[in-house]
Amino acid sequence: MYAIVQTLAEGQSLFDAVASGWKPTIDEAKDIAAQILEILIYLHALNPPVIHRDIKPQNIIINDDGEIYLVDFGAVQDTYYTVTGGSTVVGTYGYMAPEQFRGQAYLSTDLYGLGTTLLYLLTGTDPAVLPQKKLKIDFGDSISLPTEFVNFVLFADTRSVYRSC
Repeated sequence: MYAIVQTLAEGQSLFDAVASGWKPTIDEAKDIAAQILEILIYLHALNPPVIHRDIKPQNIIINDDGEIYLVDFGAVQDTYYTVTGGSTVVGTYGYMAPEQFRGQAYLSTDLYGLGTTLLYLLTGTDPAVLPQKKLKIDFGDSISLPTEFVNFVLFADTRSVYRSC
């Protein structure tokens, strides 16, 4: 058995911020992504690795200073069981990586949740309602982004992005 202890995260969820009319700039979205990646690097380096499995705007708190907190680790409780052979479908539709529908979770599962969260922040649209092409979310008509950021969101080059943070 293991436990995760965290400080009280004061602020509002990214979901509530967007619902209140906040629309982050590309630079703000990049900063949010970098902060979440730092958290994921730490969690994924633990033994056994902690895979959050439910990264979405409702589970990310931003405070007045722009600091990011990842909350709601309820989906983590079965991670050790899943890693050792069990399967539990956990996550939120629209933010879940395809493998989660099969009850599987990998380190990249959290990166998928981060990517879909960034899409929500930049488009204001739930990723579940965005069109898909060949199992990829097609957000090209929803927003114009710099190529390197599109590559990150689409996970075309996830390994180098993940290592660079």
